[in-house]
Amino acid sequence: MPARLRRPVEASLRSNREASRATLAVTRLHQRAKRDDSKPCELKDLRDPDVLAAMTPRQLSLVAWSLGKLRDLSSDLGCARGDLLSLVASRASDMDAQGLSMTMWSFASLKVQSHVRVIVGHALAAMSQMSAQGVSNTLWACASLREDQEPLLQLLAEAEADAPILSKLSTCSTQAAANVVWATARLSGGWAMQRTAAQVAKARAPELRAEEAAAVLWALAVTAPKVAVERKERLSVVSVVSEHALRQLHPKSLAASAWAFATLAETGPFWTRFAAATSTALRTESFSSQELAHTCWAFATVVYSQQMAQGLWTDLGAALLGLRKFSATELAAVSWSMAAARFVCPGWSEQFPEISRGCKGMNLRALASVAWSWTTLTFSVSFLEDTVMPAANSEVRFHLQQLDSLDWAKADVHRELLDPLLQLAWAFSFAKVFAEPLLAMASSLAVGVGRRWDLGSSSDGTLSTAVSSPDGDGEQKPRILLKHGGILFLHKPAGWEVDGGRDATQRPGSHPQLSSFLRELSHHPVLRDLACGFGFLGRLDLPSEGVVLAAATYQAYYALRMQQETLALEREYIMLCHGQMPWGLSILRQGIRGIPLSGSIVSADGLPAETHILPCAWLRGHGGEVYTLVAASIVTGRKHQIRVHLSHQGYPVVGDHRYGCHASPSAGTPDMSCRQFLFRYRIAVLGLGEKSEALQVALPLAPDLRAALQALQPLDEASASAWQQWTSGAKPLAFRELEMQQKQKRRDDTAASWAFFTLHGGGARRRLLALSAALKSNEALRKDILAAGSSGALAIARQDPREWACSDLQAKRQRWALESMQEAKMPSGQMARCPECGGKAFVNTGRAGSGRAARLSKQYAHFKCTEPDALREALGLLKLQGGCVALVFCNNEATVEKVAEQLGEHSADYDIVALHEQMPSAAASERLLDLERPSVLVARTSPSFSPKQFRL
Repeated sequence: MPARLRRPVEASLRSNREASRATLAVTRLHQRAKRDDSKPCELKDLRDPDVLAAMTPRQLSLVAWSLGKLRDLSSDLGCARGDLLSLVASRASDMDAQGLSMTMWSFASLKVQSHVRVIVGHALAAMSQMSAQGVSNTLWACASLREDQEPLLQLLAEAEADAPILSKLSTCSTQAAANVVWATARLSGGWAMQRTAAQVAKARAPELRAEEAAAVLWALAVTAPKVAVERKERLSVVSVVSEHALRQLHPKSLAASAWAFATLAETGPFWTRFAAATSTALRTESFSSQELAHTCWAFATVVYSQQMAQGLWTDLGAALLGLRKFSATELAAVSWSMAAARFVCPGWSEQFPEISRGCKGMNLRALASVAWSWTTLTFSVSFLEDTVMPAANSEVRFHLQQLDSLDWAKADVHRELLDPLLQLAWAFSFAKVFAEPLLAMASSLAVGVGRRWDLGSSSDGTLSTAVSSPDGDGEQKPRILLKHGGILFLHKPAGWEVDGGRDATQRPGSHPQLSSFLRELSHHPVLRDLACGFGFLGRLDLPSEGVVLAAATYQAYYALRMQQETLALEREYIMLCHGQMPWGLSILRQGIRGIPLSGSIVSADGLPAETHILPCAWLRGHGGEVYTLVAASIVTGRKHQIRVHLSHQGYPVVGDHRYGCHASPSAGTPDMSCRQFLFRYRIAVLGLGEKSEALQVALPLAPDLRAALQALQPLDEASASAWQQWTSGAKPLAFRELEMQQKQKRRDDTAASWAFFTLHGGGARRRLLALSAALKSNEALRKDILAAGSSGALAIARQDPREWACSDLQAKRQRWALESMQEAKMPSGQMARCPECGGKAFVNTGRAGSGRAARLSKQYAHFKCTEPDALREALGLLKLQGGCVALVFCNNEATVEKVAEQLGEHSADYDIVALHEQMPSAAASERLLDLERPSVLVARTSPSFSPKQFRL
C-alpha cells in the first residue's frame, strides 16, 4: 500500500485504539468510583496524553467525577493530574449540562481553584437543563470554591430567573435541598432557590440526616433577613427541623438547632426542652469539639433571657474535660461561653493551660476571647502572664509591623484586629496584670489603624461651628464644652438619646438623638460608623444629664477606647438617693446581668462590674424623708450600672422608676417624676500624642437639680458643707478630691479622740460627748480643729468642756455628768479575770455620743482567751461609725494573733490592727492616729489593767 494511503489508515487505527483504551479506562474508573473502591490500580492510561486526547467530553466529565469520588487515587496521578484537569476545563464548552455539574462537583471535592472560572460560566448558563441534583452540585461547588463573588452573583441571578430550575428544586431530594440552602447562604445570592429548597427541607424534615439538618439550620440562621427568606418563614423552617432533631438526639443536629435559635435571638420555653435533650445526649452520645463549642456558645448566648438548669452546664463541663483537642476557634468559643454564662467548671482552670498549649496557631481574636473569659471568671492570673501574654505580644507585634500594608475590609479589621485589641486591654487591666509593653503596642496599633482611616477620609474632623456656649434655651440643647484635637466633651440634656447602639435614623415621635447633633457639625465618617458607636465613648441614660465624651476622628476614637479599656478614663457622677447611706467610701463589685429588651439586675452570674460610691451629705425633706447625696465613679460601664448597684444596696436613685420607688413624692420633697436625680458631672482623659496633657471637664449641678436639692435640709455640719458646695453652682471637686477631703476629716476626728483618750482616761467620755455636741453646732470650733491638726487637738483636749459648749448646751452639762456616773457596772473582779492568762478580756459594745440610751447600754463582755470565736461573735454586735474604734483586750499574746486572724473576714469593712505592746503606750497611740476608717484594735493588757481607764 502506498505510503500516502497507509498513513491515514494507521492514524485512524491508532485513534481507534486510543479511543478504546480511553473508554476502557473511564469505564473501570467509573465503576470503582461507584463502589467507592480506592484500592491501588493501574492508572497509566490516564497518564497517556494520546488516551486523554481521545476522550469525549462525556468521558472527561466521568473521569473528573470519579477522581473527585476517589480522592486517594487522584493523588497517585502525580503531575499528570494537573494536565488531566486542565484538559477537562478546556473541553468544558463541549460538555452537556450533566457533565458540567459533575465537573464542578469534582473540582470542589478536589479543592482545585485553577481553571474553575472557565467552567463556572458554562455551568451556570446550563443550569436550566440540569437535574435537581445537578443544580445542587453546581451551587455546592461554587460555594465551596468561593469563586469571585460579583460576576458569580450576576450569573446566579440570571440562572435562577428560569422557572424550570425552581420547579425541579421543588421535587429534589433532601440532600439536594440541604446543599442548595447551604450554598446560597454561603454565596449570599440565589434567594428564590433557597426559599424553594427550604420548603422542601421543611416538608421532608423527618427524612433529613443529621448532617443535612445541620446545614439547613446553619444557612437559615446566618442568612441576612433583608435579602433572604423572611424571618417568620425562616423561623418556621428552623422550628420544624429542630423539632425532629430533638427527637433524634443526634449531637450534630442538636448543636446546630441550638446554634440557629441563638443566632436568631429567639427566646421561649423551647430552650428548656433543648437543655433537657442536650443533657440526655451529652450523657449517652459522643460530641465532637465543634459540636460542644456550638452548644456552649448557644446556651451562653441565651442565658441572659432564660434561666438554664445548672445540670446542663455540669454535663457540658464533663464532656469538655473528656476532650483534649480543640481548634483555636473552638477553644475561644468555649472559653467565652463559660465566662458569659459565669460557669466555673471544676478542673477546667487546671486542664485549660495544657489544652491551650496543644492548640497551635491561636490568632489575636482567639487569644482575646481566652484572656477576657479568664479575667471574667477570676481565675489565677499566672496563666495570663505565662501563656497568653507572650502569644499576644507576638501577634500584636506582627500586626504592628504589617500596619502599612494592611488592606483588609473595614469590617474584618474591626472583627479580627481592633475588637480583640480592646478585649486584651480590658482583660489585662482588670486582672491587674503588668502588661505595659503589650498595652503600649496595642495602643499604637489601634491608633495607627485609626490614623490610616482618617487619611483616607475626605473630612479631617473639623467642626463647622465654634465651641458653643449656653444661650437662651441652651440648657435644653446639646452643646460642645471642650474640643481638643479630635476629642469632644459635650453636654447632654435630659431627654436626649446617646444612640450609638442602633440605627440613628430619626423616627417620628422618638427622642432627639445626639448623633444627629454631631453630624450637623462634621461630615467625618466616624460619626456615621455604627461599629464605632457613631464616635461616642460610653452611654448616658435617656433621663440623665451631664458630660458625654465623643471623638471626631478615628484616631481620637481608638485612643480614647484604649484609655477606657485600660481603666484610665475617669467618669464621675452625683446623685440623690433614698435612705441614709453609711458614711465612708464603698466599693461595689457585684456582677451585673443584662436582660434583653429590659434593664439589668445584680446577679452572681453577671459580668464583672465595679462602682465606687462616696456619701457626701445626709439630707431631710419637709415630710421627714431622709436622703443621701452620693458621688460615684465607675471602673466598668455595664448597662444602668450605678442605678442597679445603688438599688441593690437599698438606696435607689430619686426619680428612678425602673429600679427605684414608684410612689408619688410627698409634699415638700423633690419632685423628680419627669427625670431622675443622676448627673454625670465630670470626665477626665489624656489627650493625644506622646506628651499628652490631661483633659477634664467638670459641670456644676443642673439648675433644676440644684433647686430640688435646695428644698432639702442637711442633717449635720458635714452635710451642710457638702450641700452648700453642690447648690452654689460652683465647679465641683473631682471624686478623688472628695474622697481625700473625707479621709482628712476622719483622720482629724480620730486624732482628737485619741488625745482625749490618753489625757483623761475615764473622764474622756464626758469630754468627748461635750465636744461632739459642740462640733455639731459650732462651725468656728470645727474649723479650728481641722486647721490645727493633731497638735491642736491636744491643746483643745486640755480645755474644760464648758469652754466649747454653746448656750443651748450649758443646761445639759450637769445632766451629762450625772448620767455618766450611772452607767452599767463592770463585772466583778473574779468574773472579769481570765482563768487561762490571769488578764482581763472584754469587748466594748457601746457607742459614745449617740444619746442617753446608747450610753447607758454600754456593756463589757468577758470571755476566756482560749475562746476567740466568742470574741468574734461579740464583735458582730458592733455598729461602727466613721472614726470610731472598737477595742478587744487580752493579756495572752497568742490570743491577740488568733483574734486578729479570725477577724480577717471583716477586713473589707474594718482595718484590723494587732498591737503586741501593752496598753496604753506611745506605739499604740501612733497606730491609732494612722487609722483612716472604722477599725478594730486588738491589744494586750496587764493583769492589773482596769477597763475603767478606757471608757469611749
